[in-house]
Amino acid sequence: MQIETIQRCNSRGGGTAVPAGRSRGIVSRVFRARLRSAASWVWIGAHGLALAACTLLADDFVPVSTEAEYGVSGSSDAGLASRGGPVGSGDACTSGAGCCTSDEACDPNERCVAGACVRSCTGAEDINACELALCPGPSCLALEPAACRDGLRSGTEADIDCGGDCRERCAASASCTEDVDCASLRCVSERCAAASCEDGVKNQSEGGLDCGGDCAPCATGAACVNDVDCESRVCNEDSVCSAATCDDGIRNQEETGVDCGATCERCPRASTCTLDEDCASGTCGAAGCEVGVSACCQAASCDDGVANGDSPAASESDIDCGGTDPECARCPDGGRCRRGADCASSVCNAGVCSVAACDDGTRNGVETGTDCGGPPGCARCRDGQRCNLGSDCASNVCAGGACISCDDGVHNAGETDVDCGGAGPACDRCAPGRQCRLDRDCASGACQNGRCCGGNQADCTRCAERLSVGINCDSPGGGIDTAGVDNCSASLQCLIDNPAACATRTTPGCAGNDTSAVCDDNEFGGTAGTGVRRAVQVLQGAGCQL
Repeated sequence: MQIETIQRCNSRGGGTAVPAGRSRGIVSRVFRARLRSAASWVWIGAHGLALAACTLLADDFVPVSTEAEYGVSGSSDAGLASRGGPVGSGDACTSGAGCCTSDEACDPNERCVAGACVRSCTGAEDINACELALCPGPSCLALEPAACRDGLRSGTEADIDCGGDCRERCAASASCTEDVDCASLRCVSERCAAASCEDGVKNQSEGGLDCGGDCAPCATGAACVNDVDCESRVCNEDSVCSAATCDDGIRNQEETGVDCGATCERCPRASTCTLDEDCASGTCGAAGCEVGVSACCQAASCDDGVANGDSPAASESDIDCGGTDPECARCPDGGRCRRGADCASSVCNAGVCSVAACDDGTRNGVETGTDCGGPPGCARCRDGQRCNLGSDCASNVCAGGACISCDDGVHNAGETDVDCGGAGPACDRCAPGRQCRLDRDCASGACQNGRCCGGNQADCTRCAERLSVGINCDSPGGGIDTAGVDNCSASLQCLIDNPAACATRTTPGCAGNDTSAVCDDNEFGGTAGTGVRRAVQVLQGAGCQL
């Protein structure tokens, strides 16, 4: 039963890992005691949570009594608790350290057991740090022998009161037998080596292997604990240093401000800077900076007599003109420019603003379209090009800011169908059945499913409920004649679904009390029914031919 319990503890995982090469020694020293009474097992059950912190192997358990080593006497709770440390022979503490006669003589969270102060579960924040009987190694603080405080090298200690089963790891130069005896985790020639930033071991304050903490920052891909461990200052959620980017919200790499400057986008006003090129304004100076900041990006001015930088990122392209600031004037002909938008003429040739012309391939000067429109001089604009007036257009028709021709027999220039519809009022509205996008494209004022409603035959029937005045299938209202409303809608829908057979409702083979008709009235409550009668009234109200 004892072995089975430890096997269950191992299977539940988690918690303290016993280092390779030490598990058997540590576990065998701690677990050789036989727990022989029901009272002891009840105590262990009450502390079952602690078992989740154990990492044991089944063959690490050696059922040999060690009452003498750990002061276990009998099977009482007090005897089990006294495993907090060796007490020598008998019940009296003989080590000279941690001796007591009552609980008051012990530190907080300790009890006086068999003359020695022992960590107690009472008030302990971490159950792993209390008097647990089934947990290996130095992380189980309650199992630390009292000898670890006696100023002598004894028991499993590698040096005086350190290493072995003691909580304290040994300092540099102390004796050791294994790496885990040492605070540096390096035992060399039976002596603890000093921790360093190049010993190939993650120790001291390092966030990754030989980096982070007090060592040099860790490179991208290395393990980390905090952002400050990384060269990029970005320790991601997987505890790995991420590469610096221009959108990580951190001032890193060569940035002068957060995600700006150097190789990132230019910095806004008041951001820390080093060179003019770091700033969107093209000016890095000391004026108006925050306390402690020697240089920051200045605001550009369109009347300071300075070009405010001469880099591709500078605001002005020439003295007080051009650039990205809309408050600055556009540069005149002959001014310096980087793009057409810097120039009043909108033409930038070889870095110089040029005179607008009717053949420069740019919409500039007084042109309404590219190389067309405007006062006399340039050609009139073709259909689809921009215009302000009809005189800008070869067709003499400007509608919705574009030149159109409403009689060229072509579906173009925003028309919804050939020479009709569209946003401009110059073209006619489309007849029933023609293509449309909005109601205003149609002469009837009704566009349904991309086709204009109206007329008196199929296109009227299709839109009958929209065009009808005063009555629809749901008049006088749903709930009063539910069957009639449903039959009315179904009858009209049948006519809509069969335009070839039902150009009108009375087209032979379309409707009536005829089972051969595509829309047999009997399927909709019959000719005498309220549904069919109401459908006929809807058609009449729309002006549709029956």
